[in-house]
Amino acid sequence: MQSIKRRLARGIFGNPFGADPLMATQAALYVAEKNYVPKPINTPITLFNSRIPWGVVEDDTLGWSEFCKDEIRIHKFDFYNDTLLEDPDSVRITAKVLREILDEKMSWE
Repeated sequence: MQSIKRRLARGIFGNPFGADPLMATQAALYVAEKNYVPKPINTPITLFNSRIPWGVVEDDTLGWSEFCKDEIRIHKFDFYNDTLLEDPDSVRITAKVLREILDEKMSWE
């Protein structure tokens, strides 16, 4: 895998005019990912997450606590994340919670 990434990077940096556009894009994304350093933010975050464990991340904040220096609000649902905006019942429940959050936010201003 590493040699592929090196070849992609050589393709875009060695001969940028002759590089395949897809390979050039992949190389640029790889370089951007490797150089990106996230910075902490001072704004509240609202997360929508499933109560059903899916084993990817055990942290309820999904890693955001490392970068968010403000409040992190977590809304847990009794359905899988991938149905959040697909299943009609899940959409209805998600929309209700989102509406409550937006109404609350609008009342602050």
